[in-house]
Amino acid sequence: MKRILSLVIFLTFINCTDKIETVSGERNVFILHSENPKEEKFNFKIDKKKDFSSYEYVSQDDTSKTVLLNFKKENQIFLGTDEFKILDKKPVSFTELSEKEFHFYNLKDPMDDGTGPLLFNQEYGLLAIYNVYGPIIIFLEDSDKTLYDQVLKALRE
Repeated sequence: MKRILSLVIFLTFINCTDKIETVSGERNVFILHSENPKEEKFNFKIDKKKDFSSYEYVSQDDTSKTVLLNFKKENQIFLGTDEFKILDKKPVSFTELSEKEFHFYNLKDPMDDGTGPLLFNQEYGLLAIYNVYGPIIIFLEDSDKTLYDQVLKALRE
């Protein structure tokens, strides 16, 4: 019993010493339902651990508009209950946003009406969500229509 208790205390101590790096800020979000995108401000929070990162984006106007995303180091993304895998497609660069390239992720088990692709890198977080039957969502640092057009073009290629 003492060994089990000692092991539990030791494991608890080890887990508590895992560093969590938190980054937060604001993103200008373009939501495209039709020809003209709607712009909204979203707050974001990124919690990075050794093997796992979580990303949360919440609209400043309507908190029901929330995007939660989890990233595992094995290049797996979980958006809600859906699992996404990195695509064997050339990544794209937007140096205005990040020094690292953005990779394309698609549903592990594709569906005709499924979400994807996603544009993502671990440093910046979620750049874009392409929805076949829903809105296309692009997360930028500023209200930059030129950059928005470039990201949209990359998603559609």
